[in-house]
Amino acid sequence: PAFVQRPFFYLGALHGLVGGVSACLLVAALFATVNPAVRRLTELYGTSFHLSFPGPLEIAVMLALAAALGWLGALVCVTRHLWDLRPR
Repeated sequence: PAFVQRPFFYLGALHGLVGGVSACLLVAALFATVNPAVRRLTELYGTSFHLSFPGPLEIAVMLALAAALGWLGALVCVTRHLWDLRPR
């Protein structure tokens, strides 16, 4: 029944989205921490290299994929549990 599945789908997508935002924040913090050391190391070799954070399009795609994965996980779980509860 859709009325049982729908809240789980919303919550799964929300969990995936929150996980994607957390991953973006973690990557941003790691880039900010590691980038100065990478610049110093590349200066020793006479090159210029720095880590750059993904652009808005890449972030939007990553967040959409994270939400889709959360929704897909909810779909698998709810379908499995409803299948176990069906009358035989």
